Amino acid sequence: AEEFALDPDSHLHATGFDDAFWSIAYTPSEHTKLSSLENLPVSDDDPLLCTLRRHPEVTAILAPNDASAVIVHHILKHAGLRVPDDISLIGFDGTIPLCNAEWRNILTTVALPLHQIGFTAATRITDRVTGALTHDVHDVLPTSLVIRETTAPPRSR
Repeated sequence: AEEFALDPDSHLHATGFDDAFWSIAYTPSEHTKLSSLENLPVSDDDPLLCTLRRHPEVTAILAPNDASAVIVHHILKHAGLRVPDDISLIGFDGTIPLCNAEWRNILTTVALPLHQIGFTAATRITDRVTGALTHDVHDVLPTSLVIRETTAPPRSR
């Protein structure tokens, strides 16, 4: 943000999502259907669309996770917005694909080291239970930005 002279407080806008959004995003059986969301209704008063109307300067959305990014893509498409031509979209966790017509994952995401997270958590729990660890530990694990087809370069100002 600093290299583009952006002030996060004035350039980041949080939005909420309705209950239908979260029930789909967090229902494991629905994850297999995320690439075909034709039956998911999108209203004009959808919280995301309302935020975008209030802030037309927004050029990118960082979704809370990949499942949410897939649903956000559906909402944007329904509203006539093109990803990434009109707005870039980034997921977070690297777990759910957004597939194109050739079934290739096109979602840009911040990939988490899920195996390492699980291993580290199990190790910390074991160490705590056995007494080998008696204080709080804060582990910072590496993430990676996987750039695919849902992001475009920043627009010139």
